[in-house]
Amino acid sequence: MTQPLPDGAQGFAGDDGSWEPTDPFAAQPRTSPDVDAENGGIATLPPPDDSTPERSPNNPRTGEPRRPWTIWASTLLAYCATTIIAVAIAFVMWNSIADFAHASWINGLMRTDKGSWVRVAFSIINAVLAAFVGGAPAFVGYYAFVGSRWTRWGGLAATLISLFSLTLSPLAALAIIPTAISAGLLWLRPSRRYVNAWTAQREWKVTQLDLPDRIRYGPVPRYSLD
Repeated sequence: MTQPLPDGAQGFAGDDGSWEPTDPFAAQPRTSPDVDAENGGIATLPPPDDSTPERSPNNPRTGEPRRPWTIWASTLLAYCATTIIAVAIAFVMWNSIADFAHASWINGLMRTDKGSWVRVAFSIINAVLAAFVGGAPAFVGYYAFVGSRWTRWGGLAATLISLFSLTLSPLAALAIIPTAISAGLLWLRPSRRYVNAWTAQREWKVTQLDLPDRIRYGPVPRYSLD
């Protein structure tokens, strides 16, 4: 008894599911991955998605991806946060001369005497925190400007680091706002397209070289003495 066969198959199929080709050299019909797995074969996966992600167009003058407004704004806000921290730590150091305990939150953790080593230690801690908090957004902002992919997560890390500004002064805490906005702009679609364009441009590519048919060893003929 014959049954309908898959497309492209030529032969007869029995009631038990067996298939006998009319041509002994014909290939077995292809089945779906689920059927192959049930019959003891190897299930296959669909091919990978080779679609090209969205990319920013190149600037015809420079040949590099054109920077969208989100990248410009993110970078400017990142450096704005760094500037706020720089101004804040300058005020902390200045105010420490007249009123050390109220110059920063760290300075008020314990009572200190003038000229004590504890004040020196607290001043160093304030400077290190300012460099850490102010350097994070500047670092991420620079690499976002040049299209590094990791900066999207780096912006979130810089936002968390900016919370340490609360230990310095209320002025320093204002840096949290531009740092958070700067990080959020890196997740928008124009920023993603810009990063995709830079990733494709920096991608390492293998160039096929044309090898010569024959290789001549020894002196080049034009430099030969003969």
